[in-house]
Amino acid sequence: MKKVLIIMGIILVLIVGGGYAAYNYFIGYASDMMVEMVAEELAINEAEYNRWLEAPGVQEMLEQMEVDEDTELIFPTKEDATRAIIREYPMGEITDVITKAQQGQMTIEQIEEKLSEKFTEEEIEALMILAIREMQGE
Repeated sequence: MKKVLIIMGIILVLIVGGGYAAYNYFIGYASDMMVEMVAEELAINEAEYNRWLEAPGVQEMLEQMEVDEDTELIFPTKEDATRAIIREYPMGEITDVITKAQQGQMTIEQIEEKLSEKFTEEEIEALMILAIREMQGE
């Protein structure tokens, strides 16, 4: 009986450990896919990307934020940021926002307003800084 419990305990630990590893792998994979998808879209629509960068709201935001490599952020990596977004928003809503933004149906201000429903100003700034770092290829 004791051996059975020990074997069941070991199996349980392996299942939990495997689930944790799979979850972390999925988050990293999802982060990379999101970044690649946005990067491909920006590469295809370079004119749209430049228009977006020249938008008044984006220019103000870029000027206000100090995008420094040494800046301590709430979300130190894109994976941490992805986890936070996935925790707060269903995947369907995330893809809907991405699609609307790509089609020009959603402005930066609307995206920031959507984020402010569930994130603090400091968290939104960290997300924006991570996005800018990714766009700059850091």
